[in-house]
Amino acid sequence: MSGKRTIVVKGTGSVTAAPDVFGVSFSVKGHEMEYAASLLTLNRRVEELRQAAETADIDRESVKTIAFDISTDTYYNEKTEKSEFNGYIAEHRLKVEFPIDKEKSNKLLAAIVEKVSSATFSIYFTVSNPEELKEKMLAEAVKNARRKADIMTEAADVGLGKILSINYSWSEVRFRSGMLHDIECFASMAPQAMPDFEPDDIEKSDSVEVVWEIEDK
Repeated sequence: MSGKRTIVVKGTGSVTAAPDVFGVSFSVKGHEMEYAASLLTLNRRVEELRQAAETADIDRESVKTIAFDISTDTYYNEKTEKSEFNGYIAEHRLKVEFPIDKEKSNKLLAAIVEKVSSATFSIYFTVSNPEELKEKMLAEAVKNARRKADIMTEAADVGLGKILSINYSWSEVRFRSGMLHDIECFASMAPQAMPDFEPDDIEKSDSVEVVWEIEDK
């Protein structure tokens, strides 16, 4: 682009979509002094989750693994002024998703409260067609850049030439809204007193940078 007159414009595209998928992601841990014991505790709690899903008429195979990790734990001993071994922490992160259904989601949450001894979970809402929405958002971003470029070149009494480059960061856009809970938050609730969810629309935006050549009229 050396020697060429150019105009660089950032365009933004936005989309709004009503969520149609209910999801719960879980973090389950086993913390024991022995490696094998931490895994056994973890596996027992994961099984509790799968049983809770089955209670809500959800196939246990629908509870999918997101990540798994096991690491050593330490603590600072003020007497010795040293970090000391405090066992092993095994963590399993999982999720389950299904089309939004209040009765089914509340049945799942009630089963979690009843059957899972310890877990942290996140309730979220998402969409079943994220790629379609991303494509629409990018197309709107390019159109928005073109509209801005037309306005600026018209005001400057110059012409808009060919596109020299389009730059996009390829950042991940997640169509999700939600909230984090400790399992104890619902521990005192009766199944019929579960939250009445009414998810709001999800709004997302993304941007592109377009470079045009400027021409004399």
